[in-house]
Amino acid sequence: MMHSPAIYFPGKNDFNMNPLQVNNRIKLESVGLQQAEVIFRAIDRNRKYLSKWLPFTEYTRKISDTEAYIKRLLSQTDPKRDDVFLIWYETSM
Repeated sequence: MMHSPAIYFPGKNDFNMNPLQVNNRIKLESVGLQQAEVIFRAIDRNRKYLSKWLPFTEYTRKISDTEAYIKRLLSQTDPKRDDVFLIWYETSM
């Protein structure tokens, strides 16, 4: 069973990469619009805690804010852009 991602972070891989299975419990997945709701829910559920390190939580008030952020990320063409990944933690398969 998959749980919501705890957080996402910048990486240096291609946006179109397949999910990377780190071990039998952890998987990295490139961010895409299909994950906007789960990302928003993770931010919203942990807003106070995340705001200590992530200033954008103050401006992320609805799913469309997260969708707009993901669209901006995906539209970047600079080869030096930061790629963003979700960290999935699995409790069972």
